[in-house]
Amino acid sequence: MLIWLLRHVLVPGNVPVASRERRRLACGLERIAAAVDGRRGPRWAAAVIDREVAAACTEPAAAAAALLRDTGVLVADDTLADVRRFLTDGCDSPLFGRSPADALLAIVSLERRLHIEAGDLHALFTPGA
Repeated sequence: MLIWLLRHVLVPGNVPVASRERRRLACGLERIAAAVDGRRGPRWAAAVIDREVAAACTEPAAAAAALLRDTGVLVADDTLADVRRFLTDGCDSPLFGRSPADALLAIVSLERRLHIEAGDLHALFTPGA
């Protein structure tokens, strides 16, 4: 119990954030798959997502969304801000660019940060996780 408190509560930046915001970001990540099928991307996205970029990001985005929906995982505010920027910043986000490799690198980085904050270090070293 003490280790959990040290890891999750007493670490600076690990403050609980409204679950509504986390659900909204998770929904945005899950909607990346919709762009592969030619449907809309994240609801608040002003730009169109390239299908190849969306296809590259679908699997890690779904994993990141699952971690955001897990209420037992405390996520740092700066990580949530980075997820929000990835989904909404049409100018600087690789999600709205033309390079699937850049977008994949960005979303995998976010997913890994969420795994670290969840304390799920095994997933970092498991192939296919």
